[in-house]
Parts: sequence; structure tokens; C-alpha cells
Amino acid sequence: MIKAITHNLSVRILLIAVAFTVVFLVLLLGLVSQLFLQESKTRFMLEKTALIEAVSHLIDDSLKMRTESLTQFAAMLHNGQQLKPKETVQAMLDDRVLLHQFFNGGLLLLDSEAVGMVDSPIVPNRVGTHYHDREHVQWVKMYLKPYTSSPFMGRRLKTPIFIVNVPVLSDQNKLLGYMIGISILKEDHLLTQLAQRFLNHQSQFFVLDLKNKMFINSTDKGFVFQAMGERMSSPLLQKLEQGEHHGEAVGFDGVPLFFNAQKLKNVDWWVVSGTHREQVLEPTRTMLLNVLIVGGVLFF
Repeated sequence: MIKAITHNLSVRILLIAVAFTVVFLVLLLGLVSQLFLQESKTRFMLEKTALIEAVSHLIDDSLKMRTESLTQFAAMLHNGQQLKPKETVQAMLDDRVLLHQFFNGGLLLLDSEAVGMVDSPIVPNRVGTHYHDREHVQWVKMYLKPYTSSPFMGRRLKTPIFIVNVPVLSDQNKLLGYMIGISILKEDHLLTQLAQRFLNHQSQFFVLDLKNKMFINSTDKGFVFQAMGERMSSPLLQKLEQGEHHGEAVGFDGVPLFFNAQKLKNVDWWVVSGTHREQVLEPTRTMLLNVLIVGGVLFF
């Protein structure tokens, strides 16, 4: 009788020990899983932060190079006191291969009255048109400094563009004209390549103009040159406006994502990348599940 009781007690103690061990292992594995998921998330965010900073620097450097090249060219368009003859300027514009690569929409020189004087390539009605009412012309006239515009619909090219406008100044710092480089938004080489790179990495990519509430570029071409409209109330944009540069938010498609953002230095635009949360965590969860299954088989 005592022997049977002792045996039953031993069995119960063993079962309790096994149960305790199982519970402990489950809790431990749960904790390890959470730590591992957090580590995966942190590592992913660090990698994306480094990437978005590199992309932002690349866009900034490109815009700066375009502006500097256009400014240097503008200094060659006068003889110190006045603009060179139209025929000479036309040949100079046509000969600038690098500037045409920077500005795929062409080059346009305005005179001191902001009237189109010479363009390359020649686009009907650009020469002879008055541009004095344009915001970029008024800004350059006031400050005598380069200006990069937000995207707008080109009246001659009939497509979304953005422009760099630099003053043509005499030796006495008198405004002689305006040298304008025009970029077709949807065909801009740099922005298109960057969008494709992010698409290949299965991430979303946006260049945003929060001031004017506009999408400048995106991996989704349907967003390019679109007003944000109701999307301004999205959690992602709200976090950006609150000064958060990375974290978790619900994206424009209503799906939770990890995002990273960086504001450009040379123009008032934001570069934003986003990756669906489940897309980031699912591989780690699958790996942990496999580990749990193998561990369970070995344990039992």
C-alpha cells in the first residue's frame, strides 16, 4: 500500500516537474521569440535608416549639382554688361550635353523682362512668352539667388515638371536674365531609378512635398504628381508632420508598415520609404516556428 502511494506520488511529482518544465520552456521560448522579433525589427529599421539617408543625400547632391552647373553656365551668357547675341546663346545651349542630361525638359533663357529669349530644344511658343507672373521668376528677381520649384503642370510640355531657375547677373550684380533648367517629373532619370530600386526591394518609396500637399514621385506611378487630398489625414503623414522620422504607422493603403523618412536640404521635400510590417516579421516568425517544432520533437 505504502509502495503504491509512493509510486503514485513520484508519478505526480514527475508530471508536475514535466508540466513546470514545459510551461517554463514555453514562456522562455516566447520571451526569446519576442526579443528575436524586436532584434529583427531594430536591425531592419537601422538598415532602412541608412538607406533612406543615402538616398536623400543622393537626391540632394543631384539637385545641388544641377543648380551649380546651371549657375556656372549662366555666368557664361554675358560679356560683363549685357547678354550675348541670341545666335551665340542658341549655339551654347544646344552644345551643353551635360545640362540636357540634368534637365530632360530642356533649357530656357529669359531676358531681364522675363520674356523667353532662347530655348533648347526648341519648343513652340516658349520663346516670346512672358513669364513675369511665375512664382520662380518673382522669387529670383527679388533675391537674385537660384530657386528650385515644386512640381507643376508645364504649359508648353503638357506634363508635370519642376524647374531650377538661376539669375544671370552682370559684373555689377545687375539682373540680365533668368537661366531655367526644366525636368520632366515622370522621366527624371534619378527619381525613376530610385523608385525602381525600392520596388525591387519590395518596399514603397515616396518623395513628398508636404508644404504643397503633393506626391512628387513614388514606386506607384499612380501617385506621381497627385494631390494628397484625404491622404493628408493618414497616420503616416501625421507622424511626419509631428517630426517622427521612423517608426510604425498605417500606410496609404491602410496596411501597417515600418517607415523611415528624411527631409532634403536643398528643397522642401521629404523622402519616405515604407515596408509592410508583416513582410518584415513573417520570415522571422516562420524561422522561430520551425525552431519550436524541432525543439518540441527533440524534447518529447
